[in-house]
Amino acid sequence: MSGSDKTGKSGAGYGQPPKSSQFMKGQSGNPNGRPRQVTIPSEDRSAAALTLREAERLISVRDGEGVRQMTQIEAILRTQYLSASKGSAYAQKNIIERYERADRERRVALEANNELWRGYVREQRKEIALAAKNGTEPPLFLPHPDDVLIDPDRGVIFRGPYDDESLQRTLENCALRDAMLIQHVFNNREQGIKATGPTTALFCALELNRLSPQRFQLSDPTLTRTLLRLQTTAKRELKRLLKAAWALLGRDPPAPSNLPPIEVFLKYLHALWDAYCELDGTASERMSS
Repeated sequence: MSGSDKTGKSGAGYGQPPKSSQFMKGQSGNPNGRPRQVTIPSEDRSAAALTLREAERLISVRDGEGVRQMTQIEAILRTQYLSASKGSAYAQKNIIERYERADRERRVALEANNELWRGYVREQRKEIALAAKNGTEPPLFLPHPDDVLIDPDRGVIFRGPYDDESLQRTLENCALRDAMLIQHVFNNREQGIKATGPTTALFCALELNRLSPQRFQLSDPTLTRTLLRLQTTAKRELKRLLKAAWALLGRDPPAPSNLPPIEVFLKYLHALWDAYCELDGTASERMSS
């Protein structure tokens, strides 16, 4: 290689690319500009953030005969409560003050939430009253204002469906209850029993009605009238009603023989309950040991 090639004064060499590869005058070698600097947010090192992280850090603490994980703040509070229970006046005073402060904050938040739901109930009832005055169908509110129970100490309790999924479950339970009422009368009719004695279907219907939200329950007079109407219905019509009721549930009516007599059903139910209580007691003993 000649000396001129090494110095780069002619030809191509280090720091002097060939003419065909050089940028034109006025042309940028990086038309997109300098890449944006990506800044990674640093961890918050403030005293407040460090205090929270350290208080919520999990540690292993001996609990009885075992060891379990808990946050440091929980372990500290447990130690303080233990000290207070052993007679430390300072720990007792500190705990009582902290409890009263936390209880006040809890009650303020609870009352604010209760007031929010009181407003919800007032507004929805206005809408329902307006629809009744105009003779129109009231809008479907979930939860329905009649299903909202506001307890000053426990807060808001929903006594009925509060979303589309829970509404669907409630309607299915009511449809099953109605089908079981018809099934009860049909089974007695099939077995040639003129009396309205209890059956497994009737027991299930009454339990489904009892477990339904209050707004969806059938009152005792309504239940009596329904059973009397079904008992005086012609057999062919009763069979049609039964088939239609089970069709709403996507099922065929069960044969009367598929439902055990009420005495047998209750015997099975009591045996199942006894087995559950025994198992639950065994599980409780195992957990406490």
